[in-house]
Amino acid sequence: MYRNDHGFTEAKGRVESADADKNLSREDRSALERLLWVMETLRGIKPNMPVHMVSAFIRVAIKEGKSVQELTKDAGVVQSVMSRCLLDLGPRDRSGGPGLGLVEHKLSPMNFKEREIMLTRKGVALARKIAGMLAQRK
Repeated sequence: MYRNDHGFTEAKGRVESADADKNLSREDRSALERLLWVMETLRGIKPNMPVHMVSAFIRVAIKEGKSVQELTKDAGVVQSVMSRCLLDLGPRDRSGGPGLGLVEHKLSPMNFKEREIMLTRKGVALARKIAGMLAQRK
């Protein structure tokens, strides 16, 4: 269990706060509305997009050029979960069908056994759209 930057005590699957029984502020509601707007946008791309996949995409956007192993460690998930998400976000999904085309895997110039995960133009456009949506104030 640990205390995060927002005053919440977190333990696997639980979040508690001393202020949990108070009403949400107007700013809180506005931030949640923007988050919902982002989630609806992502649903338009893939109606049943799992949270792990959203997290993988955002991690690639923030830390472009990292390896699958680095992204896995950063996310705190097992590598098979991260690999599946990155495959589905790429040009071909794990079943061989069309992927979302948001990320691409490039050989690392430093280590030819590793691949760097990068955003495609479509991925950059989506990341910019999400950032803009989250930055807007209502």
